[in-house]
Amino acid sequence: MYGVWQCREHFSVPGSNPAATSVDVHTLADAARRVRGAGRGPAPVIAELFAGDWQLVSFVEPGRLREITRAQGRKYEGVRARRLRWS
Repeated sequence: MYGVWQCREHFSVPGSNPAATSVDVHTLADAARRVRGAGRGPAPVIAELFAGDWQLVSFVEPGRLREITRAQGRKYEGVRARRLRWS
């Protein structure tokens, strides 16, 4: 299961829910692009549900999905879990 958030900051809010979910990451990315419009604002993010926790996997960019590295993901996931603070 995948979920999409408006941006990484929205994802990082403890307990925040995805704006939409799908078992197909590409369907979810296409929907996020339609809602976002033509490149306005920060990129939406997609997370995958693993053992009850959301792990970031991709930034939704206009023409592609850009992988989020585990190091990048851990930062936002840590803030979400209240283990880390925003710098």
